[in-house]
Amino acid sequence: MRKYIVIIILLINAVKVSHAQVQVTAQVDPTDILIGGRAHFSIVVNVPKGETVSFPMYKNNEEMIPGLEVLSVKRDTMINGNRMKVREIYTLTGWDEKKYLIPVQKVLVGGNIHYTHRFVLNVRAIPIDVKRNVAKAPDDIFQLPFAWGEWTPILFLSLLAFSFLGISLYLYNQLRNKNKIWSSVHFKKPLTPYEKVLHDIGSIRANIDSYRDQKVYYSELTDILKKYISWRFGVNGLEMTSTEIIGILKSRCEEDSLGDLIDLLYTIDLVKFAKFSTGENDKLLFLDSITHFVHKTQITEPNVDKKQEHTKIDSPRSLVKLSIAVLISISIALLIYVVAESYILLNL
Repeated sequence: MRKYIVIIILLINAVKVSHAQVQVTAQVDPTDILIGGRAHFSIVVNVPKGETVSFPMYKNNEEMIPGLEVLSVKRDTMINGNRMKVREIYTLTGWDEKKYLIPVQKVLVGGNIHYTHRFVLNVRAIPIDVKRNVAKAPDDIFQLPFAWGEWTPILFLSLLAFSFLGISLYLYNQLRNKNKIWSSVHFKKPLTPYEKVLHDIGSIRANIDSYRDQKVYYSELTDILKKYISWRFGVNGLEMTSTEIIGILKSRCEEDSLGDLIDLLYTIDLVKFAKFSTGENDKLLFLDSITHFVHKTQITEPNVDKKQEHTKIDSPRSLVKLSIAVLISISIALLIYVVAESYILLNL
């Protein structure tokens, strides 16, 4: 008999210890809210680490009791050593002015059921100051002052619309009178490098008497020659010395095409760097030598039908008609917008 009594006592003690290790508390914060306000109903369970805890299940927007709605549910867990604290937070609201009794909630911990206390949540109506919220007489109609800033865009769009109408009328008169709307356009055929060097030589020949400084004269001749050699032989003649140019010419040109060109290059170096002076006849002689060299080394270009240097292009009548239609359409749209905006401003 004693053995059974001891076993019963041990079981009772074990139950007490297990209950002591599990702590279930609850609270409501705040306990007094306005209609539509929010209160937080928290259930906190303090248990050994790893223990299974199950809280009452409520969905969002589900009523805990009639009139008391659960807006949301949130859980957080904190572990401290061998202990674990789990908190379930129910956000509540009420839609009627009354005191709601939050019922006892069941919490399942490791297969054992624990209960919370009942709580009261007081929901009050929103106070209204009847004395101060007295109906007042309606205000008089307020007349807005005239402001140029509101009318400036309308005036600008009006001028733009009438400008388009004026252009359309001008184009229509030109079409009716069968006048050419645009003047002829002139295209000038660009010169080839060969034609360019002959043109530059011709310019120097026409103004040869104006060159008083022989150094300037021969420098311009040298530049013309070097540009032509660069284009004709694919070298950077402008950066080359006379000796380098003479070496290229001897290796790539026939002797009869060079003529006095080599002597010319040596003479130019003497004039530019040794203050050497030549006669007037020598100036023409060297000019003719460069001309002879250019003609002899000319590359034969394929025969191409040459377009006229000046070509007249008249505007197609269909394009003018399309322009008139577009301008008139834009003008009408702008005028409609201007009329509508003016009506709105005048009736404010």
